[in-house]
Amino acid sequence: MLNREPHPESIGRFPCHEYALEIAGRTLRIVGPKKPDDLLDDQSVADRYKQDEYLPYWAIPWPAAAMLADHLRSLDEPRGSVLELGCGLGLVSVSLALSGVPVLASDYDEDAVAFTRANASLNNASLQDAIVLDWREPPTAQFQTIIAADVLYESRILDAIAKFLAIALVPGGTAYISDPARRTADDFEIALLESGLVADLIPASAPDIPDRLTRTVNGRIFRIRHDKV
Repeated sequence: MLNREPHPESIGRFPCHEYALEIAGRTLRIVGPKKPDDLLDDQSVADRYKQDEYLPYWAIPWPAAAMLADHLRSLDEPRGSVLELGCGLGLVSVSLALSGVPVLASDYDEDAVAFTRANASLNNASLQDAIVLDWREPPTAQFQTIIAADVLYESRILDAIAKFLAIALVPGGTAYISDPARRTADDFEIALLESGLVADLIPASAPDIPDRLTRTVNGRIFRIRHDKV
């Protein structure tokens, strides 16, 4: 049942804005920072950008998340343990959790994790947990299913994600990564092969997020497995 309680006025230092999104056959209430562009002037963001060119992409919902949530709804999978990389505001994790799937949501940014926890609560969804995780570091656990939406936005991170998946995905497991046809992702299959993984490409599309330009975003989903099991 949709939670009719008012959304939080603020989370951490961020005043909130609520999006009502039609995702995978459900209406989700997703809150994010009220003025996400203001994060670009945030001193902590500026400091982290100097360190590793970090940018706060987590602060708005992205169409590729809707693509992924809708695709996963049509599968018998995911089964077993599920990890989401770069969960952002938690749209995909919350959608899966509402279907009874135990999801460990993760993001590099602790503010994103806080918003994901809040969005799970707002939608009466039970996550396994939401944690801070850096995909550039070797994983400490393996998962039957790994999911991610729109994380292939820079060429320099393709190898890191492929290497993480190669270690974190159990033999016989599957990863699903949605991408809105970014040119930076065109070389991802090469990075996967170099890490012992293979991918099928599945066409996907989703409406753009409300409060922005109304259009359809066309993309693809990388369905990834170990080359030899």
